[in-house]
Amino acid sequence: MRNVFLNFLVLMFSTVVFSQSVTYKGKIVDERQTPISYADVLAMDDNNSIIEGVITDNNGDFKLEIVNNASVDHIEISFIGFETQIIKPNTFELGTIVLKEEATELKEIVIVARKRMIDQKVDRLVFNVENSVSSSNGSALDLLKVTPSVQVNNNSINIIGKSGARVLINDRIVQLSGEELVSYLNSFSSDDIKNIEVITTPPAKYEAEGNGGLINIVLKKPKENSWNNQIRASYVQTTYPAIKLGNTFNYSHQKWKVFASLDGKKGNEQSLAKMNIHYPDQVWRDTIKTKHSVDYVSGKLGVDYQINERSVIGLFYSGEYKKPNSIENSTTYITSDSNILLGKIVNNGNMKQKNVNNILNVHYSQKLDTLGREMFIDLDYFNYKNTKDREFTSEQLGNHTSFQMTNNTGVQNIENYSAKVDFQHPTKFANFSYGGKIARTKTNNDVNFYDLSNGSPVFSQNKSNVFKYIEDIQALYLDISKNFSESLQAKLGLRSEFTQTEGISKNLSQVDRKKYVQLFPTLYLSYTKDRNNMFNLSLNRRISRPSFSRLNPFKFYTNANSYVEGNPSLQPSFSNEIRFKYIYKRAFITELFYSYIQDVASQVPRINVSKNQQYYTFQNVGNLQIFGATQTILYNPFSWWNTTNIISGFYQNTKTSIDVGTNRIFNGWKLQLYSNQVFSLNQDKTFLLESSFTAQSRGHEFLFETSPAWKLDLGLRMKFMDKKLQLTARLNDVFKTSSPDFTTYTNGIKQVYNTYNDNRYFTLGLSYNFGNDKIRVKEKELGNKDEVKRLD
Repeated sequence: MRNVFLNFLVLMFSTVVFSQSVTYKGKIVDERQTPISYADVLAMDDNNSIIEGVITDNNGDFKLEIVNNASVDHIEISFIGFETQIIKPNTFELGTIVLKEEATELKEIVIVARKRMIDQKVDRLVFNVENSVSSSNGSALDLLKVTPSVQVNNNSINIIGKSGARVLINDRIVQLSGEELVSYLNSFSSDDIKNIEVITTPPAKYEAEGNGGLINIVLKKPKENSWNNQIRASYVQTTYPAIKLGNTFNYSHQKWKVFASLDGKKGNEQSLAKMNIHYPDQVWRDTIKTKHSVDYVSGKLGVDYQINERSVIGLFYSGEYKKPNSIENSTTYITSDSNILLGKIVNNGNMKQKNVNNILNVHYSQKLDTLGREMFIDLDYFNYKNTKDREFTSEQLGNHTSFQMTNNTGVQNIENYSAKVDFQHPTKFANFSYGGKIARTKTNNDVNFYDLSNGSPVFSQNKSNVFKYIEDIQALYLDISKNFSESLQAKLGLRSEFTQTEGISKNLSQVDRKKYVQLFPTLYLSYTKDRNNMFNLSLNRRISRPSFSRLNPFKFYTNANSYVEGNPSLQPSFSNEIRFKYIYKRAFITELFYSYIQDVASQVPRINVSKNQQYYTFQNVGNLQIFGATQTILYNPFSWWNTTNIISGFYQNTKTSIDVGTNRIFNGWKLQLYSNQVFSLNQDKTFLLESSFTAQSRGHEFLFETSPAWKLDLGLRMKFMDKKLQLTARLNDVFKTSSPDFTTYTNGIKQVYNTYNDNRYFTLGLSYNFGNDKIRVKEKELGNKDEVKRLD
C-alpha cells in the first residue's frame, strides 16, 4: 500500500513538473493588414477535436502552447465576418496570417477561452461545459447551477429576469416541472452533456410554451469511426452520505452511431423548512425536517442509422426508476407576543413513493436535394407515473389538545404523444424554415384520504379526489431568414397554436373545457458595424399554460393546519418581450430587456384566522412588467486564468386585478451577480481549479420579499494517464448561505418562509475512459456528416 501511495505521488509530481510544451506563434490581420483582435485560434487533432485554444490580443498576436505528447493535425483560425482558415503547420513560427471577409448568415459570436467556450448567439447563450469541473461526476442539475444566466433555487429553475423556464433535452421539451423536473435532472449524468443552451428569445420552431424562456440540454454524440467507454463512481456527502455509479458507451462505425448509459445512486438527503406566522395574539414557529431517499436507476439509449447518403433514421430512449421515500418530523411552537410558550404541535410523517418515467423519440432526416432542402420528422412519447402512500400524525399539546392520524394515497399518471415535421428550404431570396406539430397530454390523478385517528381507517370523500385532464395542441410555424447585406440580417417568424383542454373532477362533478387559438410572432435583427461592434434586437410573444397540478381543484393537506388547493378556472398567461444586445470586441456583452406579462398566475397565500389555518391557492392576479439590464464580461487576465462575470438588475411592477388578501405588494429592484473563475495549475492544463460565486440582493417579487443570499462553490479536477483517468472534488455552497427568506403578508398577518434542501454538499468522483479513437474504415467516409450532426 505504501509503494502504491508513493507511485501516485511520483505520478502527480512528474505530471506537474516535467511536462514540456511547444508554442505556435503568429499574427492575424485582414486584407488591409489591420490586426484582428479576439480571433479564435484552435489546435485540432485528427478527430477534429480541440486540443488547445487561444484568442488574439489587441495587436492580433497569439501564442498557442501545446504539450509535446499532444499531436496537432491542423490549426483553425476564425473570426466573425471572415472565412475560416485551416493551416497544416510545419513550423512553430506561423508568421502573418491573412483572413478574407465573407458574407454570413444571421450572426453569432463565439468566445473561445482556452477550451472554456461561451457561444453568444442572437437568441441564446451556449455554455460549453467541457472545461467546467461540474461537468465530471455530477448531474445535469449540478451543471445548471454553474450555467451563466441560470438560477436554481430549491425546486425552481429560472433564467435571470424571468421565472419558470422550461427544460428541453436535445430540442425536445420535458413534460415535467417543479420537484419532478429537479428529480429527473438529478438522474442525468453531467458526463453525457455536450453543452447547455439558455434561450431567452426562442424562435418560432420551438413550442410557444414558457414565458420564462427555454433551457436546452444537448447530449454528446459519438465521434466518427470510434468507440469509447467511461466508467465512473462518486461519493456525495450532504447531511447524509450517498454513492453514485455510472457507465457510458459510445460507438460510431460507418452507418451506425450508438450511445448507451446507465446510472444509479443510493443514499439520503435532508430538507429543512422553517415557517413563522405572526397571528394577532400569538406566533407559530414551525420547523420541518425531512429525510429523503435519493435511490434511483436510470438508463439512456440512442441509435442512429444512415440509410443512404441522404437519409438518417434513429431513436432515443431515456428511463428512470426512483423510490424517493421520506421520513418527516416537525414541531410547531405556539408562543404569545411576549414569547411565553402556549403550546406546541408535533407532526410525524412517513411516505413511501415510487416514480417511473419513460421517454421515447424516433427521428428521421431526409436531404431532399443538393440545394440544401431538408426534412426532419420526430415522433415522441413520454410517460410519468408517481405513486404515494403517506401516513401522518399530528398532536397538539398545551392549552388546547388534539390528535389526528391520517393516511393519504395517490397515483399520478401523465402521458404525452406528439409528432412534428420540419423543413429547411433555402432560396436565393431568403432561407425558409417551416413545419407543424400535434400533441396530446393526458393526466390522471387519483387521491384517497383516510382518517386513522380512531384506530381503523375511515374514508373521507371530501378530502379524496379523482381528476382527469386532457390537453390537445396543434401548431404551425414559419421562419424567414434574409441577409440584406454583409452587415444587416433579419429573421421573421410566426407560430400559430390551437389549444383544447378538458378538466374533469369526479368528486366535485365538475367539467371545465377551454378552446383558444393564439399567434406568436418573433423578430430578430442583427447589425454588424465592424468586427468589434455588433448589435442585436429581438421581439417575441409566448404563453405560459397552467401546470396540471395547479388545475386540480383538490385540497392537498401538508399537515393538519395547512393545505394547497388547485384552481380549474386558471387561465394561461401571455408575455411580450423586447431585447436589445450590444457586443463589443466579443468580450463585453450589454443587454437591455423589457417584458409585459398579461394575466400572470401566482400562488396566493390565505389565512383562516379563526382556525389558525393556512392554505394556498393559484389565481390569475393581474399584469406584470419587468425591465432590466445585464452586463457580461469575458476576460482572461493570464493564459492560466479564465473568467466569466455577469451582473444583472431588473425591476418588477405588478398591478393586481383581484383581491389578493393584502395591500403589501412588493414592487422594486433586484440585483444578481455571477462570477466564475477557472485556473490551470499546470502547463498542459490537466489540473484545474474552479470557483463560482453567485449573489442576489434583497428582492421584490409581487406578494413576496426575498432576503439577500449568496453562494460560493469550489471544485478541483485532475487528469492522469494521458487524460483517461479523472479525479474531481467539489464543495457546493461552502458557507451554507444560498437559501433566502421569503416574507409575505395576508390579512395583515406576517409570514416568513425558508427552505434549505441540502445545498451544501461535497462530491469526490473518479472516472476512467478507454476505447479506440479510430476504427478502420474500408469505404469512403460518408458524405452527410453535417446532416447527422443536425440531429444534435
